[in-house]
Amino acid sequence: MLAEQADLCEQGQFIIECRERTGSKKFVEVFTINKHIGDQIFVYGTMIDITGSIHSQAELSLSEQRYRSLFEYNSNLIYSFDLQGKFDSMNPMVTKTLGYSFEELIHVDFKTFIYPDDLPHTMSNFMDVIKYGEHRAYETRVIHKSGEIRHAHIINLPIYVDNQIIGVYGIAQDITDSKRYLAEIKNLAYKDHLTGFPNRRRFEETYQDYISTGTPVVVAIVDLDGFKIVNDLSNP
Repeated sequence: MLAEQADLCEQGQFIIECRERTGSKKFVEVFTINKHIGDQIFVYGTMIDITGSIHSQAELSLSEQRYRSLFEYNSNLIYSFDLQGKFDSMNPMVTKTLGYSFEELIHVDFKTFIYPDDLPHTMSNFMDVIKYGEHRAYETRVIHKSGEIRHAHIINLPIYVDNQIIGVYGIAQDITDSKRYLAEIKNLAYKDHLTGFPNRRRFEETYQDYISTGTPVVVAIVDLDGFKIVNDLSNP
């Protein structure tokens, strides 16, 4: 087999798979040199057992594929910034949530997409990660390409290489719908479902706020067209 490989070139380098007597699989890297003496060809070769290296490469490839799956198919937004806050990488959820393409976002400063009122505390958290090397979790608002304002919960983590911080990882969750649901629940809890006016719970809490702060308050009870009876029956 070595002679057949050697006939093809003066020098050869290739990997072959073989088996030991025990049946275990081995990989060896073969280096050959052809030497012509008269009408004869002599093949000199060395073999190196690279089974461990092959297995390490296979494990590394598997690990990379697993990480890529976690990155690409994650329902959260996963991305990384350089130290200037420019996008280094991002998964598809980032482009979906912001409405921009990968090409429109890569190497662009993230501050472009932060709602102006939220920019100070967003930048403060970003810089704290770089300065202290610790994670930060916070909420902020981002601007979709359409102009829509969306709410996000963000976790920032430092990227360490050779004990140096070279960037910032981000894991974000779009909580816009959750915020909307909570607002609706609060609205239902504090308003009369028949009239839409503030209900008794809202009145009592507001009244207690005034009392606790010592704010003068006047309470007037008005019954319009006997509606108090209806309201009391519907909201005991």
